[in-house]
Amino acid sequence: MAGREEPTLRSELGAQLMALGARPDDRGMAGDVDLDMVEAGDVEQHPAVAHMVGRPAVAAGSNTDPHALGCRPPDRSLHVRLGARLHDDVGTMSKDPPAATPEGGIQVLRRATAVLHAVSEHQGELRLVDLAPMLGLPKTTVHRIVAALVDDQMLRIDQHGQIWLGPALVSLGRVAAADLTGLLRPVLELLHDHTGETVDLSVLDGDRVRFIDQIPSRHRLRAVSTVGAAFPLHCTANGKAFLAALPPERVDALLPRELEALTPHTIVDRAALDDELQAIGAGGIADDGEEHSIGIRALGIALCDRSGPLAAISIPVPTERFEALSGALRESLRAARIDATALLVR
Repeated sequence: MAGREEPTLRSELGAQLMALGARPDDRGMAGDVDLDMVEAGDVEQHPAVAHMVGRPAVAAGSNTDPHALGCRPPDRSLHVRLGARLHDDVGTMSKDPPAATPEGGIQVLRRATAVLHAVSEHQGELRLVDLAPMLGLPKTTVHRIVAALVDDQMLRIDQHGQIWLGPALVSLGRVAAADLTGLLRPVLELLHDHTGETVDLSVLDGDRVRFIDQIPSRHRLRAVSTVGAAFPLHCTANGKAFLAALPPERVDALLPRELEALTPHTIVDRAALDDELQAIGAGGIADDGEEHSIGIRALGIALCDRSGPLAAISIPVPTERFEALSGALRESLRAARIDATALLVR
């Protein structure tokens, strides 16, 4: 039976990766590239795009073989270790595989993904001794989950005992990102046709927001970012849209203690930022009022499925055009959210 269940476990783990930032510990892989206003024809794809997103995009539901995109061939080891050796309703480990139950499988999956989320949000900052109290799990449970994930290259532990996301997540995350890009590309194209402005698609990548697709504005003076670049959450429209759609405890884990001021307009007071996030709400529109780059305004929305925010769409605009377009841009984003949500939850 394990051979039949294992792909289900892998697909569940893969579905979590958009919120995890599935990549190794090279946090500067794509670089932090500021938004810039450029002349038409100057936009170039970031060299990390092919690595991070994968081209061409794979539409959701396609029959593309994930192994051709870099995934490791499936094996039974992860499911056996997580589903059989880690099943411990009373907090003790059994050497013999217990009878499989839906409740036990869900519990194991949730514990494994909780470990992955914790490591993703604290890359290179955690040791094994830190995870158990953080997650409220027995030490033996956490140690064996981490051991299984390390064996499967989903985590790695360096010579200092610090835990990082592993290389196997890159392949899984690349497939997931390509699926998401292909699925939502028609929504971006329609939004671009309606507004004429740059339209960006981004995902939550650890404690930053990373751009995975873009359609540049038709105007000569336009705001663009580099696909593959990662920006802070607290001072960008797409980042604030993500934060507003997340539970407060997740927001606390993602935001640094001190918010960096990138411009004189950046909100650095945590209480003020919390008030703005509450005003935006899970279904609102976030506004970047030159908080990331002087001369550029932006609006952004989070796209959610039943599990929470998966992606964000944002429209950056030169400040001189923003006020005249703001109302129309907001209406276009509301319509885009309806179209995108219908694709994500069908």
